[in-house]
Amino acid sequence: MHRIITAFVLSYFLFNAVAWAEEAETSGSVRKDLEINLDAGVSKHFGFTKYQIGGLWTGIDGIYPYWFPISELKFPIDTWMFNGNLSISIFKVLTVESNVKKSFVPKSGKMKDSDWTLPGLRTILSESDNRVKAVTSDSGILATLFSAGPFSFRLGAGFLYQNFDFSCSNVVQVDSSGPYPSVIALGGKGITYRVEYYIPYAETRPVFSFMNDKLVLTAGFKYSPYNWAKDVDDHILRGKLNKGSAKGNKTLMGLFNMKYMFDSRVYLTVGADYIYIITNKGHQKQYYYYSLYNLSSWSSLFPGYNGKLQNKYESRQISVNFGVGYSIGIL
Repeated sequence: MHRIITAFVLSYFLFNAVAWAEEAETSGSVRKDLEINLDAGVSKHFGFTKYQIGGLWTGIDGIYPYWFPISELKFPIDTWMFNGNLSISIFKVLTVESNVKKSFVPKSGKMKDSDWTLPGLRTILSESDNRVKAVTSDSGILATLFSAGPFSFRLGAGFLYQNFDFSCSNVVQVDSSGPYPSVIALGGKGITYRVEYYIPYAETRPVFSFMNDKLVLTAGFKYSPYNWAKDVDDHILRGKLNKGSAKGNKTLMGLFNMKYMFDSRVYLTVGADYIYIITNKGHQKQYYYYSLYNLSSWSSLFPGYNGKLQNKYESRQISVNFGVGYSIGIL
């Protein structure tokens, strides 16, 4: 949190410095009937995505009721990302936007794998070095419903897609299920995991414009009554492949952005986004395959479909964004 506060303090002084530098200049609004804004920058991403499994097991060995959860895997998303934004404003009434982000720092904290051998009793905890490749895209369209002085109110809809690809290695596991705790450490890659989120949403966005539209402050709230998640989890050391999916009815997103436009139509931006995703319970199907790491297991000798049980996804994310761009007024 202190890193986010520091970023906004620096941004505050940056924008004041820009305003002081241009205080003596006189210019009109750079807004046009058709305006294209294109910017690029970097984002610092914080947060996690996780899934839980449990509930009713239906497999080749029978049907068994388990508690929920019996297992949880939590993957941190702590990385830097490139971001690019394109927006087109038409007659100051209709705005079309598109944003893309891609990570460029793979190291991302420790993945935590927890198991509950009894309801509410976590007895096994593993940690692994975590690396992530992330790609997200967010596109939408907004209409200005009304304007009054420096204030305008926009309403719109959009679609968010997220893809996180993790690789986990060097696992250390602490097992306290027996009379004496045990510790196991294994080197090398142990798990690969990919999760995708698909989220349509509605958005409200108040906008405040000052200094002839040179300084623009934007806040926004996005809500989705529907989301869909799917994942693939490869436990390499066990020769086990899990494929899951689930749908949900709640995604909450918030945003804040400051933009300052120079007379040359070059502009600076700084802002932050928050995302909370949670699904209802879906299903995870489990398969075994031949593995040199697990030849002594009967499941490795008889690969294929093993069964399914319930799953659930959750993710919380914060990103702090910095960018520089150029605005083209055509009409």
